[in-house]
Amino acid sequence: MRAGSRRTSLRIAARLQVHVQHLPEGRVRDEAQLRLLLLSARARRNAGQPQFAAQQFREADSLARELGDPLGSGEALTGLAAATFDHGHLMQAILLLENAHRELENPESDRARVLAADAHGLHGRILLYLGESEDGLRHVQAALRLVPDTEIERHRHLQIDLARLEALRHHYPTALKTLSKVDDRQARHLPRVRMRLRLYRGQFRAALGDEDAAQDLRACIQEAERLSLWAYAARARIFLGERAFFDNRDDDARTELIAARELAQRGRDPLGHALASIHLMRLGEDDDTLQKAVEDLGLPSLQTAWLLASAYRHEQRGDTAMRDQCSTRPTCRWHCTFARSPSEASRPRRGRWCEPSPASSATAARRSDSPRRGRTARACERIDD
Repeated sequence: MRAGSRRTSLRIAARLQVHVQHLPEGRVRDEAQLRLLLLSARARRNAGQPQFAAQQFREADSLARELGDPLGSGEALTGLAAATFDHGHLMQAILLLENAHRELENPESDRARVLAADAHGLHGRILLYLGESEDGLRHVQAALRLVPDTEIERHRHLQIDLARLEALRHHYPTALKTLSKVDDRQARHLPRVRMRLRLYRGQFRAALGDEDAAQDLRACIQEAERLSLWAYAARARIFLGERAFFDNRDDDARTELIAARELAQRGRDPLGHALASIHLMRLGEDDDTLQKAVEDLGLPSLQTAWLLASAYRHEQRGDTAMRDQCSTRPTCRWHCTFARSPSEASRPRRGRWCEPSPASSATAARRSDSPRRGRTARACERIDD
């Protein structure tokens, strides 16, 4: 949805509120108010106003319960979970979704199936962020079973999320095969599907060392900027910057990552902003606000990436005590697999970030003369949107 379209949606919702207020009091008016609250809340969230969206989703849930409308309540709870997720409160979002699942169980109508599929799809994406691929796959597969055949765009987005979860398990060829099912004639008429397809296909190709990855990522940036979806453009530039970093092209990496950070800020994407900043930290840039930003997001993999980047920066300054303190923090030790013996885990220059991916292994082989690149794998694949 373009920025202009998002503003138009908010204006339409405001005009509809005037008409609803003129309806006679009673159930018809309450039902219209419920539909309007849900519409307005979605428009608020699409416009980057998650706090206002959350407030309206709560009002919608309360009204739906008064009306005895479980579908309305389930839709409101799923929307509230999405707005809560936007704020980075993942576990709270999951609790909301568990309540939504109860409201939407045993769906019969197409609308009920769509709402239930949306709840499972969001649940799967949140679990992806938490690195819980098995449960994430279960929810996304449930969503794919539920979504009606007529909901082509929803189906394609769910297939993309399925591929992301497969990639999280390092099954990159399987993930690319799943994405090949998305790249059909119908997807050509679905710009947001096409954009996400290029973003994640570019990411997976980069993980396999495919030179076509950059072409996909640059096409994603063009599409995202055309749609005013700055967070997606930021994510594609992060992947390009990461690729340049591991190819020893520091100037190119810095250019891409600075652009990514600016796009993330424009798109109100704190995760993208933190990711770009962590990569820039490895290139020698310090950011005093980064630690708090990472802690506020509460993602273990992001915390691991920040700790290892911090360890490297302390090592550059010759502060081995702080380097060892960062690399032996429980979060870091739990989420990292080091290349050599456990006794060397406190030495970040000889360790690698998380589970090594095919991209990092291939890059390390190509750049064996670069100890800085060889010591780390690429940033955790689970950190994307």
